[in-house]
Amino acid sequence: MSTTDAVDNKLENAQGEDAIPSCLIYVDKEGTWFHKGAPIIHRGFLLLFYQSIRMDELGRYLIEFHDQTCVLQVEDTPFVILRVS
Repeated sequence: MSTTDAVDNKLENAQGEDAIPSCLIYVDKEGTWFHKGAPIIHRGFLLLFYQSIRMDELGRYLIEFHDQTCVLQVEDTPFVILRVS
């Protein structure tokens, strides 16, 4: 089985009954976070989300908090470097 076939199989399985739900959170290419279209500006929530992100074997960003997991929609990357000192 080729790597492409393996990834396709994983994607098909991820879309089945055990699919991980969406977080309803989106990160645009500028690094701005949105929930249902509204910007997330609460620093505490953003820090919690940053600490809870991981990437799965399919290349999706997930937020895992306690026993709950959801898929984070990301335009480019959830982490944007604004400055270096």
